Amino acid sequence: MVLKKQQAKYISIFFIFISLTLLSTPLREFGYTSLSILLSCTFGVTAIFSFRQALLMRYNSDLTPLFKNKWLYINIIMVVFVLNYLIFYLIFDILIMRISILLTDVSWILYGTLFTSFYGKKRLTSADKVVIGAVISIPLLNLLIAIISHILDMMQWFFVLLLIAQILQIFLWTMAFAIILMSDVMEVHYQNSITDGLTKLFNRGYFTEYINQHTNPHSVFVTANQIEIINPSRDNYEHGLLFIDIDFFKKVNDNYGHSAGDIVIIQVANIIKDSEKNAVVSRFGGEEFAVFLEHRDPSQTLQVANAIRQLVEESTIEYEDVQIKVTVSIGVTNINHTTTIDDALKVADARLYKAKQTGRNKVCYA
Repeated sequence: MVLKKQQAKYISIFFIFISLTLLSTPLREFGYTSLSILLSCTFGVTAIFSFRQALLMRYNSDLTPLFKNKWLYINIIMVVFVLNYLIFYLIFDILIMRISILLTDVSWILYGTLFTSFYGKKRLTSADKVVIGAVISIPLLNLLIAIISHILDMMQWFFVLLLIAQILQIFLWTMAFAIILMSDVMEVHYQNSITDGLTKLFNRGYFTEYINQHTNPHSVFVTANQIEIINPSRDNYEHGLLFIDIDFFKKVNDNYGHSAGDIVIIQVANIIKDSEKNAVVSRFGGEEFAVFLEHRDPSQTLQVANAIRQLVEESTIEYEDVQIKVTVSIGVTNINHTTTIDDALKVADARLYKAKQTGRNKVCYA
């Protein structure tokens, strides 16, 4: 969830068009009613959907961006314009009601954006909460000012209160996006500290910390944005552990160069990662990988190991005009309540060594 350039572009568009919306609204008082309504609707819808697109991109939503469907976008603007126009002239042709209706028009888009972006999230970061608070409070605040001014007949104070609300609105949006940016920077640094730069797998330090925390009772596991309380049962669990090494990797570097070696490491890492979606995979060092399989008995662990070995053997890695074939050797063990993590790592490493000494391209469990 990193604030990329494309997301920053949509957030900038939001600030520009929300400002234009506020500027175009008072045109009604100078006799440009239709133009004021059309501009405020167009700018308002554009601003809100820019915000919507930034959030959807940030939270990796699979929804198709609305801006790609230009006719739908234009139709939404026209529907909002026609509804506002009819309401202004047939019901309440006063500025205070027009502003209230405009806020109502954009609020459903804002709240729909929140629902789409955050639905199903188990935990919300501080940045998420500030964004939600800003989105919910800003339309309600403006609407409350309009209602109070109308009921108490305080129109002389309406524009003063509205100006204060708009200043507060810009402040809240700025704070929300600033916290998003800071949260993303923290997330980037945290991800860089726990991942391998070449393969993007977890590094050795994070891997050993992870399996220690997930095999100890009542552990507290800290990430960049949250603290997870882990309570595994020490009396009734078993996890699988694989140590994997690329066979004859030195020959790849010697025959094709280190760039080819990097490609081989990346491709093998992808095969391992894609072979078991729920596994925690680490580049343990050089051409060696480690895999942690939570809640797997020995037969299930062996099944995964054999599948990985077979997938690597059957794959062909292309580098420039060369096709490279490699195999892997795998040492396998299981962790239960009688096993320490250090002992499990030593056993897996010893079995990996045995697999390499007895022919390579094999899985060794004993």
